Amino acid sequence: MIQNTNNDNILSLLDSFTLDNADDIARQIAANFRKRRVEKNITRQRISELSGVPLSTVARFE
Repeated sequence: MIQNTNNDNILSLLDSFTLDNADDIARQIAANFRKRRVEKNITRQRISELSGVPLSTVARFE
Protein backbone atom coordinates (compact mmCIF):
# COMPACT_ATOMS: atom_id res chain seq x y z
CA MET A 1 0.00 0.00 0.00
CA ILE A 2 2.80 2.45 0.81
CA GLN A 3 4.45 1.77 -2.55
CA ASN A 4 1.20 2.58 -4.34
CA THR A 5 0.94 5.87 -2.43
CA ASN A 6 4.48 6.79 -3.50
CA ASN A 7 3.62 6.02 -7.12
CA ASP A 8 0.51 8.21 -6.87
CA ASN A 9 2.62 11.07 -5.47
CA ILE A 10 5.16 10.75 -8.26
CA LEU A 11 2.46 10.66 -10.92
CA SER A 12 0.74 13.69 -9.42
CA LEU A 13 3.92 15.69 -10.06
CA LEU A 14 3.47 15.06 -13.77
CA ASP A 15 -0.03 16.59 -13.70
CA SER A 16 1.53 20.06 -13.72
CA PHE A 17 3.24 19.40 -17.05
CA THR A 18 1.13 20.52 -19.99
CA LEU A 19 3.55 19.41 -22.68
CA ASP A 20 2.42 17.17 -25.50
CA ASN A 21 4.72 14.17 -25.24
CA ALA A 22 7.17 12.32 -23.04
CA ASP A 23 10.23 13.78 -24.78
CA ASP A 24 9.08 17.33 -24.07
CA ILE A 25 8.41 16.43 -20.43
CA ALA A 26 11.85 14.80 -20.10
CA ARG A 27 13.54 17.90 -21.55
CA GLN A 28 11.65 20.14 -19.13
CA ILE A 29 12.58 17.96 -16.13
CA ALA A 30 16.24 18.01 -17.19
CA ALA A 31 16.19 21.79 -17.66
CA ASN A 32 14.60 22.26 -14.22
CA PHE A 33 17.19 19.95 -12.65
CA ARG A 34 20.07 21.88 -14.20
CA LYS A 35 18.57 25.23 -13.21
CA ARG A 36 18.21 24.14 -9.57
CA ARG A 37 21.71 22.63 -9.52
CA VAL A 38 23.23 25.86 -10.84
CA GLU A 39 21.16 27.99 -8.42
CA LYS A 40 22.53 25.96 -5.54
CA ASN A 41 26.09 26.18 -6.93
CA ILE A 42 26.47 22.39 -7.06
CA THR A 43 28.71 20.87 -9.71
CA ARG A 44 27.85 17.88 -11.83
CA GLN A 45 30.77 16.13 -10.16
CA ARG A 46 29.21 16.68 -6.72
CA ILE A 47 25.81 15.44 -7.93
CA SER A 48 27.59 12.35 -9.24
CA GLU A 49 29.30 11.76 -5.90
CA LEU A 50 26.13 12.28 -3.85
CA SER A 51 23.90 10.15 -6.06
CA GLY A 52 26.30 7.40 -7.06
CA VAL A 53 25.43 8.06 -10.70
CA PRO A 54 28.37 8.31 -13.12
CA LEU A 55 29.33 11.87 -14.10
CA SER A 56 28.78 11.06 -17.77
CA THR A 57 25.19 10.02 -17.01
CA VAL A 58 24.51 13.23 -15.08
CA ALA A 59 25.88 15.27 -17.99
CA ARG A 60 23.84 13.30 -20.53
CA PHE A 61 20.67 13.76 -18.42
CA GLU A 62 21.10 17.52 -18.35
